[in-house]
Amino acid sequence: MRRSGRVSAAPVRLLADSLLLWAFLWGSAACFSTSFSMDADHVLLLAGCGALAVLYMAVFALPFRFGLPLLMAGTAAAAGLLWQVRDLVWAGWAAVQCAVVNAYAQVFPQIHTIVPIAELTQREWQLAFTVTLLLMALIFGYLLGWALLFCRSLWRSTALALLALAPGLVIGLVPAHLPLMVLTGGWCALLLSSLVQQRDPARGGWVALASGGCAAVLLAALTLLLPPGSYQPPHWAAQTGTALTEGLRRLTTGLDLSGWSLFTGGHGLTAAGSSSHVDLDADVLTYDGHTVLRIETDYVGKLYLRGYSTAVYENNTWSPLPEEVYTGWLDENGSLVGEGGALDLNPLNLPAMAAGDSTYYAITVENLSAPGGCVYFPYQLLSRPDELRGALFQDDAALSRELLVRTHTFYFRPSALDLSQWAGLAGEADRAETNYAGQFVPSYYLQLPDGMAEGLQSHCQAALNNHITSGPFSSQAEYELAAAQAVSDYLDALAEYDLTVSPPPDGSDYVLYFLNESHRGYCMHFASAGTLMLRAMGIPARYVSGFTANSKGGSTEVPDSAAHAWVEIYLTGYGWYPVEMTPGYGVEDDPQASATPEPSATPSAAPTASVPPTGAPTQTPDVRPSQAPQDQARPAAPALRWLWIPALLAALAAAVVLRRQLCRWLRRRRFDGPSPNESAKALYRYALALERRGAPPLARAKALAQQAAFSQEGVSRAECQALRRQVEQYALRFAATLSRPRRFLLKWLWALL
Repeated sequence: MRRSGRVSAAPVRLLADSLLLWAFLWGSAACFSTSFSMDADHVLLLAGCGALAVLYMAVFALPFRFGLPLLMAGTAAAAGLLWQVRDLVWAGWAAVQCAVVNAYAQVFPQIHTIVPIAELTQREWQLAFTVTLLLMALIFGYLLGWALLFCRSLWRSTALALLALAPGLVIGLVPAHLPLMVLTGGWCALLLSSLVQQRDPARGGWVALASGGCAAVLLAALTLLLPPGSYQPPHWAAQTGTALTEGLRRLTTGLDLSGWSLFTGGHGLTAAGSSSHVDLDADVLTYDGHTVLRIETDYVGKLYLRGYSTAVYENNTWSPLPEEVYTGWLDENGSLVGEGGALDLNPLNLPAMAAGDSTYYAITVENLSAPGGCVYFPYQLLSRPDELRGALFQDDAALSRELLVRTHTFYFRPSALDLSQWAGLAGEADRAETNYAGQFVPSYYLQLPDGMAEGLQSHCQAALNNHITSGPFSSQAEYELAAAQAVSDYLDALAEYDLTVSPPPDGSDYVLYFLNESHRGYCMHFASAGTLMLRAMGIPARYVSGFTANSKGGSTEVPDSAAHAWVEIYLTGYGWYPVEMTPGYGVEDDPQASATPEPSATPSAAPTASVPPTGAPTQTPDVRPSQAPQDQARPAAPALRWLWIPALLAALAAAVVLRRQLCRWLRRRRFDGPSPNESAKALYRYALALERRGAPPLARAKALAQQAAFSQEGVSRAECQALRRQVEQYALRFAATLSRPRRFLLKWLWALL
């Protein structure tokens, strides 16, 4: 009867341990996610944690020769699955960083809020959060399984669970009620079963199930009596939380945490770059010098890496044109619509096509942490809509990235900025451009807010009277270029570049305040004023933002401090042409030489019609490919980017060594305990752990453990010491029979030697 009772108790013990592991694992993951308001798919998270609980239950319950292959197979399967959704994991990891950092930013003003760069749907963000949480649970679950199933330690399991609660509780964030109750119920069940386990191991499983059920009923009753929404913490608890928060706030006073990120280089996070909506009233952007883009090209010279352009200025904000205005002008791929249908030509391609057969280059742009969801590309873009891979023309304003694609290869023609090579368009492309320039451009790129033209009139007149020195002009394009340069020169003489500019009074227009009163600002304000002044002169213009870089050939890293804004004007028969409005703005020879953009001592020239781009190509391709390559080679990343990998491996190795030393110390402490009976039982549990890993049974250890548990006389100190020597020799003999890999795992993974 005793034999059958032990066999029937084993499934109960397995079921109880599985439920406890699931309660701790899902409760910890859900508490962490709800503390920071992460929009995860909790049904998928629940199922994933259940699968992990079953996996680790089998790993720790089976003998070593079966448990280890199962662990390796499960880990390999999980790694393969995660590799398939690796971009989703990166996006989720960036979003987790944002959730935590932004929560702390609400408490500590030294921390600046950050945003993820990916632009996903709500469902995609849910999946990103969930996959990242499951990856964390994969690692966390092994530690929980070791503490809960292998060590049978109440306090280790509790300490691990508190790790998920601590980040939120430190700043007063309380997790959702349900996962907190599940975690509390699991802890209560573990506490009661641990107390019974010491006296009657056979009933530990039954007690865990019963106590878990009772705890669930009790917590449900308390929830009904004290609904979470109406609960008010006692005064002493509120005072304690306030005191802790204020203490941490004082501790961090004076620290510069504006560029704080979990990884050096800020991968996945940024505060500067291009956006489809630009608020001039927003706070001044801060920079920490981390790399946001990496470009690979043979071209040598200055590059403007274009992001979004915006068209509508209203209430101190730039925004794009509504989608419906493009109906009939562009198809769904961004191609101009001509008389015979779509032309596979976007308005952003027109300047490169108008330059004839001049030299072109390939460029690969890798987005490391630049924001906006757009693709950054140089002037003038040669790759047509059907040639793009991983990107799509967003009307006539930008290139949008396909979901989770970070690397793009394009062809561009920098010589198209030299208007002396302007050869013009022909055929259907010329007719489509004429139609676009004659009707669409003046309809939407000359718009001004009510009353703005009158406010700008004196400034426009002063710019034309004082800064146009040449004439008469042979063409409308020549006049428009001269007028644009005159506006740039006028702003240079009128205003001063200043990153610390204060916002205008409430209700004031930022551009008029900049022109009439403050006379101070940075690139956003110069570009905004230039765009509106050019429109007031009747020249189609739009606001553009992105980055600048000095390419020396090969790989170039672009820091966040290279974020910039400028103006594009439309030249009929050519297309959109970039004009620099910020005085003295230039890119340092070393783009990472400074962490914040400062005006150079010698102003860099705006793009003009007479100065060709610098940097002659070392090699000119013979034939332009019909489409961009489908397999986009990623440029080799510098070693510094991957420094976190050896650091992580070193940390894991240190953790393994420390864990082994801790296990050995705890084992010796139990063997040398004050009670010979408890020491004998600890020795038997150690021998049993070795037996589960393939060692032969040790009858003497079992006999003395039964004597210690059931005999009135118990075990003497001498018998216990003799058993210890026998068990230690038994462990050494068993280790000597193992192969080197198995002995390594027994020593470092299971910490049994």
